[in-house]
Amino acid sequence: MKKQARVFKSILKLDKNFHIYIHGNRELIEQGVDPNGRKYYKIYYTEES
Repeated sequence: MKKQARVFKSILKLDKNFHIYIHGNRELIEQGVDPNGRKYYKIYYTEES
């Protein structure tokens, strides 16, 4: 049996009044911290719609 990729809807709530809505594979989002201690997200995609 094939395993289905987990697809879900999620909301990243960042700082004040800044939200990113995600509909799809969260494995395409990378989270990290820069040398100054600020947090960031990298978003990978194949096509912009």
